[in-house]
Amino acid sequence: MLVLLFLYFHSLIISQSNLCEHYLDNIAGQPIAEYTHSKSGTIHKLEGPEKARNIVFKATGDYNDGDTWTLNNHPVIVTYNGGEELLPTAVLVGDVVQAVVMESKLRLMLQKPTPQESLIENGHFVNPINQRGKTDYTTVGYTIDRWRLDSLGTVSIGSNKIILTASSENTLYFSQLLNVTDKILDKIMTFSVLLANGSIYYATGTIREGIHITNISSGWISCYMINTRPGILFTAGKGLVLEPVAAKLEPGNRFTGWPVWDYGAELEKCRRYFRTMVKYDAWSSIGIMPSYIDFPLSNAYGMRDKPTIINAENFDLFDSKDLNTALEGFTFSIAVFGLSVRLRATKRNHGITGSAFLQTKDKIYLSSEL
Repeated sequence: MLVLLFLYFHSLIISQSNLCEHYLDNIAGQPIAEYTHSKSGTIHKLEGPEKARNIVFKATGDYNDGDTWTLNNHPVIVTYNGGEELLPTAVLVGDVVQAVVMESKLRLMLQKPTPQESLIENGHFVNPINQRGKTDYTTVGYTIDRWRLDSLGTVSIGSNKIILTASSENTLYFSQLLNVTDKILDKIMTFSVLLANGSIYYATGTIREGIHITNISSGWISCYMINTRPGILFTAGKGLVLEPVAAKLEPGNRFTGWPVWDYGAELEKCRRYFRTMVKYDAWSSIGIMPSYIDFPLSNAYGMRDKPTIINAENFDLFDSKDLNTALEGFTFSIAVFGLSVRLRATKRNHGITGSAFLQTKDKIYLSSEL
């Protein structure tokens, strides 16, 4: 019995000693060596005492996408504390960073951030909202939802990207006006763009002063005041091509990663500005006056403002007494009565006395764009 007790307490002492040793080794037992940091081109150099396990350094340069690291002239792979790959802006000038050396790896004592939502709508170009339905846009005007082609050129829906192609004679401009409050115009923001070459480009600043990404060979990308409204502008130089995969604008001076893309949620955001009425949508009249006829228009509920009608010539209006002959001479507009939105067909002395029937013969659009 005495032998067993001795062995039990001996093993307990050893296990507690090992636990204490492990704790001191990872938390307080090892001194933290101070290293110097410098950046030359895309290489971050850390220099300090050899064989140090816990180090600390003050950053003298920003970490950008594609940068590499050396520790006392030996290449190391640098990650977040959880082992995840670093995001651009993970380390910025002036940051004091503690890290653990693990042979050829350096683990920064930083948690990978949770991605913030973007203030850009429909900025995920892998599978963008495209209610207008074209694969190529070549005329000035709206293209994929919320985005305009403002010049000659071509906007194409590519494989996991969009393709902005400028002609040899003209610079291409592709823009979105942001629906944000004036309160954010003077706040520090980070503007980030992922291109098809796999590189993430970013810049920080205020929208009012302008945030510009200029280190791209085929053009530049800006977040700034477009006339009197904040907006995003992609610019492709003459004869050049830009292939964006995603764009993001977020508060603060760091890129926090790409949020999970929710196609349905993004579609609902876009439907506040633009909606499609498909072929053979139909309505019966809810009010008839001598000079106009009203139809219910639930399609417009939830839009940010009273919409205008595009392609109104694709409406066919019938007297319910004769559904074989479409009537001519009507003009169409949107009428709003409190929370009620109506489609109004106007024609003086139209002569319909009973009820009327309205049908689309092709796509019609409701637009409430900025």
